[in-house]
Amino acid sequence: MSYENTSCPCGGRKERETMICADCVTAINAVNPNDLALYEDHRIPTSTRRAMAIRILATARRRGQRLPPATFSL
Repeated sequence: MSYENTSCPCGGRKERETMICADCVTAINAVNPNDLALYEDHRIPTSTRRAMAIRILATARRRGQRLPPATFSL
């Protein structure tokens, strides 16, 4: 994953010069809207922004690995 390529950590396609795809942005904002806002604020120390980036990427990676609903047979 890098800013130059077009692959998102979830497995989808993203725009160049971005970290994650639009679907991941929507999913992350639904769970915790402060993560992306804090990451993009350059007044915040780099160590805090790094922690936010790690959380965002981990969430994006998990989003692409969701399992289908379980089916039970008796």
